[in-house]
Amino acid sequence: MKEKFSPDMIMKYAWAALIVVVIIVLVVVIILPGTESKSTCSGFQYFVFLNQKMTEDGYSIELLNGVGDIRIRSATVDGLNIGISTIDVPSGEKFILTSAHDPTVRRADETFSSRVSVLYDVVNGIDNNRDSAACTGRVQ
Repeated sequence: MKEKFSPDMIMKYAWAALIVVVIIVLVVVIILPGTESKSTCSGFQYFVFLNQKMTEDGYSIELLNGVGDIRIRSATVDGLNIGISTIDVPSGEKFILTSAHDPTVRRADETFSSRVSVLYDVVNGIDNNRDSAACTGRVQ
């Protein structure tokens, strides 16, 4: 004996399946991305944060110079000097600071929250300026 499904019964199952799909999509779109950590730096007064990358063995940060012509003398991550060379950066230019050694003891996929400071001199101006920010992200 064959059973027939009525159109009303098919619609009930279709609606139930649609609700299940919507719930799965909500979980994937809303909840799971919350586990990913965005890479941000906030607190710089004179530099504009563009990008950063922390790995198990190094750190680099890309900034935009909003001060004027400057000479960057050093940079630290959580108070540890990352060992950069002196860099001259014209006003309005982007620059990347890359560590010469590992400033962290973090492992891949760990999140981080670090204090990044840049020590610089203004060309033909005031020496020993410091700009700092709280930077967060995920170790790659």
